[in-house]
Amino acid sequence: MELNMRVKRGFTLVELMSSIVAGSVLAIAFGSVLMITQKQTDESKDIVDLKRNAEIIDQYISNKVAMCYGDSVEVYYNFLAEWLNIPTNYGHILHLKDVQGNDIRVASDYGQLTWAAGDNVNVPLDVNIQNLSFQKISTTHANRLKVSLNLVADNRTMNYGRMVYIRN
Repeated sequence: MELNMRVKRGFTLVELMSSIVAGSVLAIAFGSVLMITQKQTDESKDIVDLKRNAEIIDQYISNKVAMCYGDSVEVYYNFLAEWLNIPTNYGHILHLKDVQGNDIRVASDYGQLTWAAGDNVNVPLDVNIQNLSFQKISTTHANRLKVSLNLVADNRTMNYGRMVYIRN
């Protein structure tokens, strides 16, 4: 008996090429999903960092200003006004004297929030800040301090604003 049947061994070139194309499409799709997930994770991390830093500012401002009397809170427009001791109602540098008599200075130095108490200088945030401003608002009923700034982490910016009541 003669066998005229061919023994089929392996795959044809068309089958190999189609499997390579299908595998490439799946790899590209999987890579795209990974890239999108990584980008979303980075964005979420930036937002969490900004919110955490906003909470730190909130605690610093709330605790320290609440421990000061209204006449010990001074705002200076810039370094020259601070050096000449010319306080104003609006500015970028804040001086406080708490109930224990400690002098506290809050300002932005080269994009970093600095919090100085005497010779001890603290940089409480791990993000940059922009447009730091303080506004002292005095009325017959209450003294308030308005704090506003922008927190900046990578390509994200978060506005921060807070109104704090000052002791009379």
